[in-house]
Amino acid sequence: MESGVQHSDVLFCKERSKAFLRNAKKEAKKDIKKKVETLIKNPDVGPLLKTFKALTSTTSWLGHSYYRYYKSQIEKNEKDLTPFLTSEENDIIRKIISKDKKIVEGLGHEKIFSTIYKEALLSHSYSSFSSKFLLPRLQTVIVVLDGVFNELFSQSFFERSLKKLSQDMGTQFLIPKISGIKGTAINNEIIKKELYEYSLKSPTKKFWLLAYSKGGIDALHFISKNKSFAEDKIKGLSTLATPLLGTDKFSRGALKYLQSFQRKIDKGFFLTELQNSLNSKYQKLWFLNNYRKLPKNMFYSSLGFEANWKESHLWMLLTKLIFQSQKSNDGVVDTYDAHFPWFFPSIKLGTIPGHHLIGLRSTFQSQEAILEAHLIYLSFLGMID
Repeated sequence: MESGVQHSDVLFCKERSKAFLRNAKKEAKKDIKKKVETLIKNPDVGPLLKTFKALTSTTSWLGHSYYRYYKSQIEKNEKDLTPFLTSEENDIIRKIISKDKKIVEGLGHEKIFSTIYKEALLSHSYSSFSSKFLLPRLQTVIVVLDGVFNELFSQSFFERSLKKLSQDMGTQFLIPKISGIKGTAINNEIIKKELYEYSLKSPTKKFWLLAYSKGGIDALHFISKNKSFAEDKIKGLSTLATPLLGTDKFSRGALKYLQSFQRKIDKGFFLTELQNSLNSKYQKLWFLNNYRKLPKNMFYSSLGFEANWKESHLWMLLTKLIFQSQKSNDGVVDTYDAHFPWFFPSIKLGTIPGHHLIGLRSTFQSQEAILEAHLIYLSFLGMID
């Protein structure tokens, strides 16, 4: 950020920390109560494991929330908020509200999106700050495509913010039950089945794919294999922290030896299909062979994250050790890899502070601000309605 007030000053402010803890306690109580009631009605192994999973995840969430709250209480007085948005950024906000699209040519997507995100972050951190933007009431259905190992988590990525958006604005969303441990071939069929079924029930509806991490790769393969449907029904694809040309991190360091061990023992043991979907050797070749075939009447946008140690999730601290990189990264994906290559027409929204698990229900990062920034900017560009 360019002003004296840093992203972390706003993200971890006292008011936001208190509100986050309050919401964590409310949701944790509701979650555990629901799981216990299910267990009482059906005292079997499945419900028991789900109850145990709920207890462990909510305990971790509450512990982190209490830590952030008490930390915010003992830190020094907070800085003046005014410098967080510079005079240039306030001018950008005024031009967006007045629908002056000339600023895109002059400033570029990254600067404008960053400004909208900062303004949204302020509005979700301080009750005294009201956003100048009006959120669009979408007719387009948001389709969230999860990343790897999504089954481990209590909710899908960005489900927390989508539920709030649905409650406040009536926004419709769909979360296909794709597998977090399978490759693109299987997930392509799952996406196809659920979108085709939805489209049959609501034939006038259009879709906006919001894809997180590997979900972005699954989305590209789905669009490629279902081009006619995509051209007719899909407005665009927005990727978040997706290694769009794959990553070589599975062939480096400790994971390189795990792969060698896997090949000697059992080819299906270490999720070969999943690795191939993410491996740059396979995905880069696939993209080069298929990008010209992707629909040209829909938009493609990308957003990357960059995490420092102070703002990282506990799991991200571990992944920074496992997936060591000298490049800027979010704990898993290098920020450079999170964008479409230069030769492919796309909207590069840039890189904002955040770790790879930014879409989790328990994340302290403001996924609400990220989602709203997408809605405001893509609506401003006329990409979604």
